[in-house]
Amino acid sequence: MKALHRLREHLAHAEALFPLALVGLVSGLVTGGVIIAFRWFTENAQLLLTPLTAPEAFEWLS
Repeated sequence: MKALHRLREHLAHAEALFPLALVGLVSGLVTGGVIIAFRWFTENAQLLLTPLTAPEAFEWLS
C-alpha cells in the first residue's frame, strides 16, 4: 500500500508528465485489446451459431 501511495504522490507533481503519458499509452493499448477481443468473440459466435459464411453476410438469413 505504501508503494501505491508513493506512486500517487509522484504522479501528482508537475514533473510527472512522462509517467502519465506512459500510463495513458498502456491504458489505451489495453482498451484496444479488449475491443479487438470482444469483436473477435462476437464474430466467432455468429459464425458458430448461425449458418452464415461471413460474419456480416446477414442477407443470407432471409
